[in-house]
Amino acid sequence: MNDDKPRKSPEAHPEVGPADPGSAPEAPGIAEPIEAAYRVTPAEIEQAMSRTSAQYLGDLRTVLAEVGKVYEGQLAAKDQTIAAQEALLAAKEETIGYWRHQAQRAQGQFERQSADLVKSIIRQAQEREAARVAAERPDVSR
Repeated sequence: MNDDKPRKSPEAHPEVGPADPGSAPEAPGIAEPIEAAYRVTPAEIEQAMSRTSAQYLGDLRTVLAEVGKVYEGQLAAKDQTIAAQEALLAAKEETIGYWRHQAQRAQGQFERQSADLVKSIIRQAQEREAARVAAERPDVSR
């Protein structure tokens, strides 16, 4: 995680080492327990815990920063997808509006032409009827 600082094992810290640096602790079960060979004060334990906590916090911050970058990238991609879908939807709505207008224009044109055709048919029928009536009427002028 945080590779800038080399990790140190507890043995590398002088305050955690054996009481007599020249002597190795005896094996457990032979004499006194191994813990007796180390002299560690509560303050030294607290310092070691503080160092470890600081390392863990640094590692956690690094992990959270990396997760945040990934999450932000995913959110940005999602926002781009939504924007693209909104643009497509707007284009579709515009196309639908165009064709709806064209259909209304065609409907209006159809209705006008139908009305004109009906008027023309009625006029022709009236003219034919007038011609028939005129043909059946006796000629009075002779």
